[in-house]
Amino acid sequence: MKIRHIQKTLMLLLFTFIIIQISRAVESPKKSFFEAPPRITLEELKGKLDQKADVIVVDVRGDSPFEQEHIKSAISIPLEEIEEGKREFPKDKEIVFY
Repeated sequence: MKIRHIQKTLMLLLFTFIIIQISRAVESPKKSFFEAPPRITLEELKGKLDQKADVIVVDVRGDSPFEQEHIKSAISIPLEEIEEGKREFPKDKEIVFY
């Protein structure tokens, strides 16, 4: 009996969490974790760089490909470091990862 009660409670908590996340997505879709990050075309990025816009360009491929060829103002931060949270990025600047 206790196991069924625990299972029902856990299911209710999970259901509640899902409903809350969906309602947040509907209320403010820009802050939803369901939404993919915005994308930028190569032409848009080139335009920003030509205009000296305040944008940080991050090459996530690793050191060897970066050394062979990269966008002139890009910095190299391997994707693994980003995924592991080893790097922090300014929140007030546009950041483009490629």
